[in-house]
Amino acid sequence: MKPERQTTSEQKEQENAAIYARRWELDLLGRVTYASQVGSLFWCRSPRYGECVLKIGKAPEETWTEYYALSADREGIFCRVYEADCPNGALLLERISPGTPLRQEPDPCRRMDRYCTLISSLHRPCRHPERFPTYTQWIRRAARSIERIKEYGELSHHMRMARAHYLGLRRRYRRNLLLHGDLHHDNILLGESGYRLIDPKGVIGDPIFEIGRFLINEPYSPSADPTGEALRLVQGISRRLAIPAVHVLEVFYVELCMTTCWFVEDGQTQQYEERLKHIDFLRSLLDGQSNWS
Repeated sequence: MKPERQTTSEQKEQENAAIYARRWELDLLGRVTYASQVGSLFWCRSPRYGECVLKIGKAPEETWTEYYALSADREGIFCRVYEADCPNGALLLERISPGTPLRQEPDPCRRMDRYCTLISSLHRPCRHPERFPTYTQWIRRAARSIERIKEYGELSHHMRMARAHYLGLRRRYRRNLLLHGDLHHDNILLGESGYRLIDPKGVIGDPIFEIGRFLINEPYSPSADPTGEALRLVQGISRRLAIPAVHVLEVFYVELCMTTCWFVEDGQTQQYEERLKHIDFLRSLLDGQSNWS
């Protein structure tokens, strides 16, 4: 008797997608192969909603916060959520068309201008803040998680300094608004009426802490002058959002430390050494922060 073939993850994804296709009356058009970091995505068509995206496979708690963040949007900036099965990690979402990510804008000045225009009017008070984690909780969790992994002592040291910088910023920037939480280039898509947002994490904090993901994901050119590249980014954001450059640099450092802790915690260590070099570089700029005022 031959052993049964083990079901692959791809087969399991297709089976789950078929379940929701029947439940929500969808025609599945194909899998989005580049979206592994956000769960499994499938293009689909609905007789009720038109072109849409089926998103499955995220943890229930992450699905709930994404659902709540999307549902809290009253301005039509985020993609719409049509159906949800949050306990099982499934959402049916509006498909943004043409869906060109901000990353594909080749001009760095235009990228930054469009990002800053968007973020300047994005954030609103939250009616149900208890539904979301706070940015302070994110920082505390990252610091605790990396402290438990002894072989990453250098990163743990950076994270302790990042937490101190965060607490100093928090004393100045005290608003508690609903943030997207992962507002980088690939979550900002060009729609028919302008840029729209997808894949929110949903976190409560001051809007200054939103800019870190943009800074981390903004492409660095292979320059012989990395300090000049950092100056371009930090001072560009500083001018456009009227935030002191040293505070932008601190947010950059805090966000890179925190997200690197998360990558290590999740076992994604392939780019650890490169990220650590980046962290060391930002630390060196902070140590000479009199040049950043």
